[in-house]
Order: sequence, then C-alpha cells, then structure tokens
Amino acid sequence: MNFPHPSSSVETVSRRIGAGSRCLLKLTGHVCLTAALLITGCARAPMERAWISMATFASVSASGDDASRIDKAASIVTAEFRRLERLWSNYDARSEVSILNGKSGSEVPVSPETRDLLLKSRSFGEATGGTFDPTVGPLVDLWGIGKKETFAIPSDEQIGEALKRCGWANIRVSGEDDTASLTAEGMAFDSGGIAKGLAVDIAYDKLMKEGYQNVMINLGGNMRCSGSGRKGKAWNIGVRNPFDGGKIVGILAVTDGRAVATSGNYERFVEKDGKRYAHVIDPTTGRPVQGMAGVTVISPTAVEADALSTALFVAGVKKGAELLALFPKSKAIFIEDSEPLVLKMSAGMDDCFTLTDDVAVEVLGP
Repeated sequence: MNFPHPSSSVETVSRRIGAGSRCLLKLTGHVCLTAALLITGCARAPMERAWISMATFASVSASGDDASRIDKAASIVTAEFRRLERLWSNYDARSEVSILNGKSGSEVPVSPETRDLLLKSRSFGEATGGTFDPTVGPLVDLWGIGKKETFAIPSDEQIGEALKRCGWANIRVSGEDDTASLTAEGMAFDSGGIAKGLAVDIAYDKLMKEGYQNVMINLGGNMRCSGSGRKGKAWNIGVRNPFDGGKIVGILAVTDGRAVATSGNYERFVEKDGKRYAHVIDPTTGRPVQGMAGVTVISPTAVEADALSTALFVAGVKKGAELLALFPKSKAIFIEDSEPLVLKMSAGMDDCFTLTDDVAVEVLGP
C-alpha cells in the first residue's frame, strides 16, 4: 500500500478531559497517518531513526539509556520489517502471501510467521463477526481506490461476484504441517489490514529480548511503546483531525507495551459526483465504508489495534461499541463523517487521552 511521505509541523495542545488542568505539549518530528510523536516542553527529543518500509513511513525512537543504542535498535527493526515484507507483500510475486493467492484452492507451504498471520486473521474475523476480513482482496481490486487512474463504480453484479470470492472462514491452516490454503477459487488474502500491526509486535519482541526498555516503534501509524519517552513520561501520540490535516484533536499517553492504530477515510479515497469513497471496504456489503471519518484504537498489542481499528471503522459507532466490549483491554475513539466534529470514545479513555481543543465529547456506555 502506498502512503504519502509524512511532513513536519508544530502544534500547541492543552486541556485534559474532565480535569481542567493545563498541559502544554509541543508536536515535533514526523506526522504519519493520524499519529505523531509528541515531546513535552522544549527539552531534547528522544533519539529517532526513520526510513521507508512496506511502502510507508517507519521509525524507531529511544530515550534514556536506550538512546545511545538507537542505531542498533533501528538495525534490528529494519531487518525484521524487510524479512516480513518478503513473506507477506501482496506486490511481490515471490512472497508467501502472493503464492497463496495465486494457488487458491491448493495447499502451499508457509513459514511460522505467515501461519501466525493467517491464524490471527481468522481469529479476528471470527471475533468481529466478519467486520474484519482480510480476504476482501477481490473487492479491493474491483474498486481499485488509489490504484486505478480512472475510477468507476462497479455494478451490483460485479460486487456480488467478488463477494463470492471473499470470506475469512475460507482461510485454512493445517494443524499437522506448515501449509495453508484459500479454499474458494479466486480468493485473495489482503495483508494490509493486519500485517503491519503484527510486524510491529514481532519487532517489538525482538527489542525486548535485546534488553531495550524505553522505545517506540512506528510502521505506517501502527505504534507500540515501552517505558517512557522522556523523564518517566509516557510516549505521546497525536490523533489527527480528519477534517483538517494540519491539526490534531488530542493526544494519547502510551506506555507499558501498549499499541495504537488508526483507520480513516482521509488518506486514501476518491471523490465522484460529490461523494467520497474511502479505501476501506465493508466485507458485508462489498462497498466502501460510509459514515465514518476515523477510528483510533489503543490495545495491548499492535496486531489487535490494527485489526480492531479496521473492524470498528467498518462497524460504525453503535455496533463498534458493542464489538469493542468483546475486547476489554482495548479502547477506541470514533469520529463520524459529519461536522461539527464530535469525539465518541470508550469509558475510561480520559485516563490516557488529552483534548487539544474544545471539541464535543460523548462517552460511550460500558
């Protein structure tokens, strides 16, 4: 998947939800998708190394004693991302995912990492009732949002035919050997909604085994944080205003190995006859999701945050809140595609979220 290179900006943010305290923060460095690294005050930022990986922005940041080992951390994370991209890329004909897609209906050998990717994909597909479905490849190709020079709305017949070739339950992983298959002819596994989150988790575990304590990994807005960013403070991640790309609506304080991911309709979309078509496809209808501008999720792992951000974006606020209850360790912020902007968020989110402006907030029920 292709994303624009992040830009740099500075924002001043303040006001914690329900507390009334004033907290000035300065946004520095790179803005990627809906998230950004924030640093308190004017002190020197944690060390960061950034590069392009999996066709998007990647970085690792380190603070405290770990800052002196930033180059080693970057080398470890870079190597892991490259290794996993060779396994999971939808654009490399030699990758295991591409081979799996090219031989739908047949069993193919897969590595332990690809096996884990497929098993987790099935698990999230089942748990979310199919609002997360990585087999929407035929629908993604049919709509071609962000891929085709000329956009045309597919017919109902075309959508119906593509839907027949989708379905997370058609992912088969052998329990006896390292093989997998897509049981329906013409199926295509799309790794874009889960692979980056899992890649972050795998790289994060590598750094933990190397003894790192204060680090943050970012891959295309999928972030996972350990320890502190500076002087015992949590890592701070900005949530973008989907109606104004130059602003953030608030900041998340993230630590203790927790992760953040966002799905939105403002990075990849097309407009036709005054209507916006987002790149996220609803697996239940075969059409681009309507009514949602963005969903940001904070979870114990990056793979859960990645998959849930897509599932909740598809589900919408009401169904999404019900779905989120099945994942009690995750919380979410929903922004519907309407103005004035209203943040609808999980109960307890104010423990780790700070508003940047006087926007309306609605706390969702337990």
